[in-house]
Amino acid sequence: MVWLKLAHTAIFAAASAGILYTLYCGVRGIENRWLYASVALTVGIAACLVLNGCVCPLQTLARRLAGTPDQGVSDIYLPRAVADLIVPVSSPLAVTGIALVAWRAWRRRYPPKR
Repeated sequence: MVWLKLAHTAIFAAASAGILYTLYCGVRGIENRWLYASVALTVGIAACLVLNGCVCPLQTLARRLAGTPDQGVSDIYLPRAVADLIVPVSSPLAVTGIALVAWRAWRRRYPPKR
């Protein structure tokens, strides 16, 4: 179970960095390959969550490894109170960042007529 917690914590750190970088690029108007990678990571993780019934696939794996179907299995090296806030905090940040990036891309492609 230790390897699963380490992997999940590393994925969480990378995803959080990607979300924050996407938001930063959306606010600052930066467009580069790191932005594309962070958006791809964010969308990929969101797709995994949606395809698994809005439950983290690693949480499902942790429950299976522990042999318990309940919610009491810890699968990340974060306090429970913090882990419970990951989705409610990161989701709006991710949506806002991606929306800003999309809006700026739209404005670059179709600038306003003067």
